Amino acid sequence: MKNRHADAMATTYDWARVGSSVAVWALGSCEQHGPHLPLFLDTILADHFARVVAESLEAAQLPTLPILQCTEHSGFRGSVGLHPETAMALIRDVAESLEAQHFRRLILINGHGGNQAIPPTVRDWNSRDRPLRILLMNWYEWDTSRKGAALREGQLHADAWETSVALALCPELVGDYRALGPAPAPWPACVSDLNHFGISALRPMGYWGDPSRASAEAGRAIVHSVERNLVEAIQERLSWMERESRYTGKGAWVIRPLHRAELEQGWRLAQAAGWNQPLEDWLVMQTLWPETILGAIRNGQVVGTTVLAVYDRTQAWVAMVLVDPHFRRMGIASALVQRAIELAPPGSRIGLDATPDGREVYYRLGFRSIGVRRRMAIAAAPSETEALGGVRPMTAADLPAVAACDEIAFGASRLPLLRQLHAARPILRLRCRSGRNPQGVCARAVGTSRGTCRPVGGR
Repeated sequence: MKNRHADAMATTYDWARVGSSVAVWALGSCEQHGPHLPLFLDTILADHFARVVAESLEAAQLPTLPILQCTEHSGFRGSVGLHPETAMALIRDVAESLEAQHFRRLILINGHGGNQAIPPTVRDWNSRDRPLRILLMNWYEWDTSRKGAALREGQLHADAWETSVALALCPELVGDYRALGPAPAPWPACVSDLNHFGISALRPMGYWGDPSRASAEAGRAIVHSVERNLVEAIQERLSWMERESRYTGKGAWVIRPLHRAELEQGWRLAQAAGWNQPLEDWLVMQTLWPETILGAIRNGQVVGTTVLAVYDRTQAWVAMVLVDPHFRRMGIASALVQRAIELAPPGSRIGLDATPDGREVYYRLGFRSIGVRRRMAIAAAPSETEALGGVRPMTAADLPAVAACDEIAFGASRLPLLRQLHAARPILRLRCRSGRNPQGVCARAVGTSRGTCRPVGGR
């Protein structure tokens, strides 16, 4: 090991000592490089830059993959490659194995432009927002040296630029490049023509460019530039991934009233949060406040909700502020509450119950604490005692008196809400003490997910 970096020559115990959750994997190719460069050149160069990256990041380094795709080099003996589907499956299988070992970043150092199955595989994998994210870097794109720029024009494969890099990193493997001139070309083809013809048809000698212009000095300048730029670019992109864990980022989400068919999605968010509102409660809210039961909709999915309960022109209440855990820290809760505030009657007083998690969001929007409430639970509900102490089940005729009792505690009349709850949910057992003028009211939600008591009001 070196600098807490481990490669395939290390033991499993060495890998266990690597504290980083980053793995580095070089992807090469086994393809012809004309009469002067080895079949394995792309693999050799990718391995070099992958090692530089792995040591700089103190990451784990997988053995370099020597064979991937080289379809465009068909016709040259020794060029051996995989079908695109095989290459895709191979990348996925390795990524899944690393993910199971709790690696969270896989950096692919690609050494061959013809490995065209890699980009769609990486995009597909990352778009699924799995725990492991893949970063694909083509090392040859990160040369900003002047000497490298002077060699690149009109070059493509086994040319002066690539031959110079080989002279810098593996000079013993470079043949007589000085004897080669510009590659013979039957047609003035461009790179995209490799979709129509292979190298053997477009450049029969196997190289594309003029290798005779190569030099070890230029190669060293290119290598130094790539090593510096590649590591910096990877570190920058890793920091981007830390700031944004989703492939689509914040995406385009809109806030609008929920349709009736979308209420079940909101209810499922409440269930995931451990709240005890049944679906019937969501139907009641949509009936009473169809324009102020709001959803944050992202890609057709309800990822956040809130409802502004408007009781009269002076009192409104923000409730059901929920955000899907996968879409938190995107400003959705703040935007939902802000939109609810905008829909409140002018000059009205807006209240809400804040959990410790959401309190900071509400403070930033201008809310201030006016008291503390505690939610309590009991393991099992008491047995039914219908007539104990003058307490009896409430009927529809009791609703106006119950609403008056509730208004004293809450500050606004919630008679429409009480009527909807009583009509929609017979299992909601409302009880009152005394006769027509109850001294206290309590609602118990029977049969909900947690069976907790839900206070309606009282004094």
